[in-house]
Amino acid sequence: MSLTGTTLFGLQTFGGGLLTVDGEELGDALTQAHLVTEGAAAEAAGADAFGVGEHHRAELPTSAPDVILAGVAARTERILLTTAVTVLSTDDPVRAYERYATVDGISGGRVQPVLGRASFTEPFLLFGFDLAHYNELFEEKLALWTQAKREGALRFNGVHRAALNGERAFPASATPGGIVTWVGVGGSPESVVRAAKYNANLMMAGLGQTPDRIQRYFQLFRAAEKEFGQRPAMLGMTSNGFLADTMEEARDRAWETNRRLMESVARERGWGERTREHFEADAETGFSLVGTPEWAAQRIAEHVLALDVDRYDVNYGNMTATREEKLEQIRLWGEVVFPRVRELVAEARATAGGDAAPSGVSDSPAPEATGDVAPSGQQA
Repeated sequence: MSLTGTTLFGLQTFGGGLLTVDGEELGDALTQAHLVTEGAAAEAAGADAFGVGEHHRAELPTSAPDVILAGVAARTERILLTTAVTVLSTDDPVRAYERYATVDGISGGRVQPVLGRASFTEPFLLFGFDLAHYNELFEEKLALWTQAKREGALRFNGVHRAALNGERAFPASATPGGIVTWVGVGGSPESVVRAAKYNANLMMAGLGQTPDRIQRYFQLFRAAEKEFGQRPAMLGMTSNGFLADTMEEARDRAWETNRRLMESVARERGWGERTREHFEADAETGFSLVGTPEWAAQRIAEHVLALDVDRYDVNYGNMTATREEKLEQIRLWGEVVFPRVRELVAEARATAGGDAAPSGVSDSPAPEATGDVAPSGQQA
C-alpha cells in the first residue's frame, strides 16, 4: 500500500501545558517556547518528523503551529516539520500557503502540513464562520490550496472568499512542485475520497479505529486515486501514546489527563461520559499506545506490517506535564521505541521472505462514501 516502501516515524503534540514539579501551571508563553525545545529534542532523539496541532483552547495553547514550526526550523537541520492538523476551513488558503512556504524556505524544504476540517468547533466561532458550512468550507479551501501549491497564477471564483484573477502567492516554497501536503482524516469515507480527488497524501487518525478499518480506508483511497486519474500519494497514520516503566503506571497517568480534557469538551458539547473502560479498550485493541516501551514497539510493528504506511506519527504531547517529563517521552519514543520498531519490522519481513503477511486485515470491501461520519480527532 505504501508509496515509498519505507516507514518514517514522527512525533506530534497538541501542546498540553507545562507544569512545575509541584503541579502548578507555568502558562502559555513557557509552554509555547518549550515546544521549540521539544522539536529540537525530537530531532536529537532520532524522530523523522515533528508536528504541532492547531487548537484554540485554554488547555492546548497552539493556535499558530506555523510560527512554532518556524522556531523549530531554526534549531534543527533534518527533521520534517508537520501539523496535526492545520485547520484550513477557518483560514485563508492563500495566506496559509504563504506562511507555510515561508517556513519551508527557513527549513530548507522540510515542511509537510496536514490539512483538516477540525473536530473542535472553537475556530468557527472565533473567526466568524458558520458551522453549517463545515463541509463546503473545507472543500472550497482545499481546492484553492491545491491551486496555490502549483505556485503560479491563481484563478478562483468560490463562495467563501473573493475571486482571484491571475494573482500570485509569494514566496515560492523551497520544495520543487510545491509544499508536500497531507489531508488528515478521522473516519469519513467522503474525506478519504476528497483527499484522493486533490491528490493529497492521506493521514488517518487511529483513535477509535482498527487496523482492518484503516486498511479498508486505504483501499478506498487507492481506488479513488485511480478513478480521478491521480498519481499515487503517500499513506500515513497517527496514534496517541504515553510510555512508562509499567503498564499500570502508563495507563493511570494517561487516563487521568485524558479524562480531564474529555470532561471539559463533553461539558461544552453535551457528550456522554468517556469511561475508563472505553480508554482501556482503545489501548488494548486500537491505536492508543499507552504502556511500556517494548509493548508500544511491538504494537507499532504490528500496525506497520499490517498497513505498510509511509509515515507513522505518535502524539506524545496532549498531557500536561513537566519539562523533564515531556523531554523524557520524546527520548523514549525516538531512542528506544522507534529503533526497536524498525528492528522488529525488518526481522518479520526477513522471516516472511521480504514481505510479512498483514495481520488483522480482512478481505472485506472498502467503506462506501455514503454519509459523513463525525471526525475522530482533529482531522478532515
